[in-house]
Amino acid sequence: MGKIGVPRLGARGIQPHGMSQDMGCEYWRKVASIRPANLIGYWPNWEPDGADVFDYSGLGDRATSTGLGLAVAGADGVHQTRAFNGAPSHVNHLSAEFVTRFNGLEGTWLGWARAAAAGQWTDGNYRNLFRLVTDGNNSVQVCKSNVNTTLLLVYQNGGFFDTVAWGDINPGTNWFMYGLTWSKAALQLKGYYQGAQKGATVAIGGVYAGALTLALVGAYSVAAVNPWLGYLDHYAVWNVALSASEVKQFSEV
Repeated sequence: MGKIGVPRLGARGIQPHGMSQDMGCEYWRKVASIRPANLIGYWPNWEPDGADVFDYSGLGDRATSTGLGLAVAGADGVHQTRAFNGAPSHVNHLSAEFVTRFNGLEGTWLGWARAAAAGQWTDGNYRNLFRLVTDGNNSVQVCKSNVNTTLLLVYQNGGFFDTVAWGDINPGTNWFMYGLTWSKAALQLKGYYQGAQKGATVAIGGVYAGALTLALVGAYSVAAVNPWLGYLDHYAVWNVALSASEVKQFSEV
């Protein structure tokens, strides 16, 4: 296989890591082909060093990492991804472009995660996988709860805390696929685990309003409060609620 890449990938004239080598797998192409007109960002997070985290959606929305550690084999089984080692580890995705493209009324977040140690599922700490925030009444996030083996998928809309709670999540240190879709038009919030819907569909109670002021992966805040300990890669965002079959496609590495 020769060198491959996505059109418009290096928006600011810097060649991303994946474009400078034989990437060895087609998973990233599969993700980029899922509703491409509505894909507003896709970050494999496979850069070996430096602060840049490149966007493979074709939109060139480069993010900035802080404090990422040593790499291990990523969820795709081919590339490596660097560790979130606690404070101050996080990736900051807040940009004018992402703020404009994000749709608080209709959307999807999908990604892969792995804990650094099996004991984290019972350590009594909150740990954020990602958090998108407009203000105190509007946000989207997924976090491990302080309750053992519980993952929370929260869509806060106009002050309503619509939540899918999974109380039986304990993958140890194995990679797992997670995500959620939200649709005000359908009045539905859905959570997905390992490619299938998990938990009941939640009726959306309010209306999301306002522009993003925070967009983080791996922590609750830029001070790295409630940090994730482990690995987060191949996460992507759409401005529509994907179908169950599209989510399953994402889960198939």
